[in-house]
Amino acid sequence: IASSVVDAFITIVKFKNFLKGVKPEKIESVSDNTSKVYNINGDTTIIENSTLIMYTKDEKIDKNISSLFKIAEESQREGIRISSSKDKIIIPEEDYKYMTKDVITDPVRDIETVVIDAELPLRKPDLLGHSKWGFFLNKNIEASIADEEFLEKVRNSQIRTLYNGVRIPCKLQIEIELDEKRKEIDGTQKYTVLKVTGPIKEPYNPTDEQLGI
Repeated sequence: IASSVVDAFITIVKFKNFLKGVKPEKIESVSDNTSKVYNINGDTTIIENSTLIMYTKDEKIDKNISSLFKIAEESQREGIRISSSKDKIIIPEEDYKYMTKDVITDPVRDIETVVIDAELPLRKPDLLGHSKWGFFLNKNIEASIADEEFLEKVRNSQIRTLYNGVRIPCKLQIEIELDEKRKEIDGTQKYTVLKVTGPIKEPYNPTDEQLGI
């Protein structure tokens, strides 16, 4: 039991060092048991969900590790080595600046990401700026447009057929936060049109209610 506790502690210390003193930039579900985590530099690591939940849902663990490395920093230790029969980690002195920072000050949510093929009825375009566009996908949604080539054509008036109800075929990314039991949290969805995949299509006569009119 003692060895498994040390192994878990080493895994969490490695993960805290990976985060570089900042909350995860993004967490994506990989499977029922693992997640991919992005740090501030865009680097990624795969971590077991049980470990991720243990660390991100209890700020005391993070604070205790920070306190340990503050003591090491104040005593000018050149580094800290932690080892077990299965694993080990050495944190050099130059990484104390990351390890002494409290990363978890409030719960961090996991995010599930899916990409679907969709034909989105248009409700409200943004022809000049960088605001979100209004679409209909079983309900009214707001989506960011990541397809710069499409946006450039819109701004240059190469695409003019943008009015209520026209359908835009696209690759749509949907992100939604998950709770502690990895259940979707309604109302946290974020939508991004990654790529417009074909010509704009005529409306299919949606109702005014569907288009939010």
